[in-house]
Amino acid sequence: MTTVRVSKDSGHPGEQAIAIDLCILPQVTANQLRPIATQYAKAIKTSPVAGTTFAVYVANYAYGPDKKVVGEVKLKDGEFKSHLWNGKPSEKAENERWEVVGG
Repeated sequence: MTTVRVSKDSGHPGEQAIAIDLCILPQVTANQLRPIATQYAKAIKTSPVAGTTFAVYVANYAYGPDKKVVGEVKLKDGEFKSHLWNGKPSEKAENERWEVVGG
């Protein structure tokens, strides 16, 4: 399951942040999530909203049997506009660009 949210920030008038929430597996590490987040960033960068997107967040979480969130991991690219997301200098460098902000 995937959800996408758009949020505004008064420090970025006319722009938005995009948050992508995934429910892949209950136990995904930040390093496992990075290449997935990179693919989303590349897709956003080629979309019509790229020029007005200042940050991208990608999170993964699942619900346990007790309906509580488990295994949440959240990554952020707070400098989305300045990153090319075109595979250069390398995909490894792009994956390392993500800041872990949760999990």
